[in-house]
Amino acid sequence: MNQRVADFKDGTEEIKIGDGPTVRFQVFSNNKNLPCDVEISVMGKARVFPKLAWVESVIDEKNKLVYRPKLIYVLGDERKPFFVAIGLYSVISVVGQNVLSTIIDLNRRETDDKGFYFEKVLLRADSFVLTYEGGAAKIEDDGRLLWHVKLSWDDVYERCDGDYLHYKSEFSDLGSKNWALSISTGEKVVLDG
Repeated sequence: MNQRVADFKDGTEEIKIGDGPTVRFQVFSNNKNLPCDVEISVMGKARVFPKLAWVESVIDEKNKLVYRPKLIYVLGDERKPFFVAIGLYSVISVVGQNVLSTIIDLNRRETDDKGFYFEKVLLRADSFVLTYEGGAAKIEDDGRLLWHVKLSWDDVYERCDGDYLHYKSEFSDLGSKNWALSISTGEKVVLDG
């Protein structure tokens, strides 16, 4: 299992899922820094996911400011072929030969200040954990959601330590500034009084 970022330099990208199908992305043109719609095709079946890709400003090879769509994804291997795309507002899965489905609608709104958005993907033996400014989730490598917990923007991710995701929060509902999420269960745990 590994994590990659599709940068869509040419507007399309193709990836092979282990010995399984090829997933093809097509980004529809956008207006500067607005989120992009992405068409994902698997074995001739295509589906458009609105506002799936981020748009980031980067300096290109000619030292010119350009806007480039970006999409983080997690890819399985030959043993367990799967593909999960972490979009701006949702997480999309391709498991098997041609199943495209939305696993999670992220705790984000179009009115959010996207400058505070972040994602951290932590790969595990048979799953991965996504923590982002509005929540955390654990997803099996078969595309099944194990848990999804809503977080406050005040909950700041610090680190992963064994079976826990550690956070600091000025206004925690747990009565403690230091707390953690169990990776096994998604439950919040107080670390100090």
